[in-house]
Amino acid sequence: MLRLGLSGFLRFMNRGPARWEEMPHRDETDDVFLTGPDLVGRIVDAIKHDQSVVLEGPRGSGKSRCVREAIRQAAEEGLIHPRASFFLQGNREIPRDYLVEDETVFRQVKDSQGKISVIPDRRPAPLFAFAVRDPGTGLPISQGDGKTILCRLDPNALEGPTNPNLKRFVLFLDEINRFSDGVLDSLLSILEEREAVLSGRAYKLPVVCLMTMNPPGYDATARRLNPPLAARITRTYKLFTPDLDTLCDQIVGARLLHEGEKLQAAGQPLPQCPPDLIRKVILVTLCLWGVPDPHRQSLRAGLECLTPGTRDLLSALVERNASLGRAMKELEPLCHYGPDGRAAGDWVATAIGLAVRQEMERPSGQPVKLTREHLHATLIETVANKIYDAFSPASRPDLTRKKQRLLKTIAHQILDGDLPRFEDSKVPPVIRLVDQETRLKELFEPILLDGQEAVFRQLLIAIGLTVDEDIGSNTGTRSGWAGVFTEVYGSETIQQRPGDLVRALVKLGLVIDPQSSKSNKVASVWAKRI
Repeated sequence: MLRLGLSGFLRFMNRGPARWEEMPHRDETDDVFLTGPDLVGRIVDAIKHDQSVVLEGPRGSGKSRCVREAIRQAAEEGLIHPRASFFLQGNREIPRDYLVEDETVFRQVKDSQGKISVIPDRRPAPLFAFAVRDPGTGLPISQGDGKTILCRLDPNALEGPTNPNLKRFVLFLDEINRFSDGVLDSLLSILEEREAVLSGRAYKLPVVCLMTMNPPGYDATARRLNPPLAARITRTYKLFTPDLDTLCDQIVGARLLHEGEKLQAAGQPLPQCPPDLIRKVILVTLCLWGVPDPHRQSLRAGLECLTPGTRDLLSALVERNASLGRAMKELEPLCHYGPDGRAAGDWVATAIGLAVRQEMERPSGQPVKLTREHLHATLIETVANKIYDAFSPASRPDLTRKKQRLLKTIAHQILDGDLPRFEDSKVPPVIRLVDQETRLKELFEPILLDGQEAVFRQLLIAIGLTVDEDIGSNTGTRSGWAGVFTEVYGSETIQQRPGDLVRALVKLGLVIDPQSSKSNKVASVWAKRI
């Protein structure tokens, strides 16, 4: 059944009807990727072929998100069990043998008379967490070849439908270059031979290592991987900081899903978040990276994290708006790196919290709506600390105040003005028809159901129809669009409920199961017809 509740609606908004791997989101410059379906599909393929992967990119570029989505998709495709993965965050304090050596721990037990005693127990090493052990020796049990260990979800229970033998499991090491040298050294044989030594004996493990890392030199703790380790990693993908569309359609959308679920659990509605205002928020965070200077022979280090399209966009904004350009130029020497990809989501979430709180304190009886005022009021507390300063805040509080003043100026120029339109084809479109709710409603009125405009908007995004050139040139008349849906969804549905788009989607499974092959076929037919 169709779920029109907030959680289901927002999850549909975030996922769209087409499969991730069928929706390319990749910048083709120098084989550097953006977070999204193309990269996720490549990681899933690596899991299928038991290959290790490392994603290298700046903070907030979506590295961990891509790995988690790939693990989820691999589980859906039956490549791994949904619970057959182990996560470990990079930390220099983790001992060198943590991954491969069991650890003795102590736990309290209570006997039948209520007496408490402390007994030793074993914490399995992460790489042997799923290993079935010999009850007598405590050593892993090997399979037919005498070396590959037998793995189950619950190693202490018998094999069964709920506790199958595992053909592979995933070890997810987040921010790998923050581990100590000892931990990294223990990975050499894992990556090359899929072998680990426990109690002096080598075992083969059905493990796939997925890793993330910040670029070397990105901050004080981000080191370069040593050559022997880097050479043993099968696939390496480098990521840009997400661009305007990726932030708008994926990362901030996912954050809105999260905030909506929290509010729904508390019995509160998610405030209305105008798409064009969300786009302005994201544009502000990109402007805080500074100004790419075309006359320089090389880019400032931080700007290399941005896509060429984003750099062209920032240059165009500086030329278009003198006040904005002055503020961006003044800000540039104060920062090494601008806000990461999480900044816009944090800012919007904080502003949503303020909007909800104000409505609770002074009820208006009207639907809660996110406004520019909420965003201005929460700018400094959520965004200022996400800029990597090029000065010491402790010794230069005057520069901290200057930075905050410039942030407010940049936010004022973007949030309080109109989104710009550029004629240069190199500059990514800032204004998209898909973000303008009023115009969408005017164009698609014959086939829209009141209150479902956002669902339709996400459907357009999912099949790549976002800007005027994609939508506007194909609309023709309103009756023309109704004709398109009559062809694709069937005349019976359209004739009975001509405005009921959602019921047409349900009939074809697009909302019930966004991942189904039928959904892909329909979306493909729709795009082709248009």
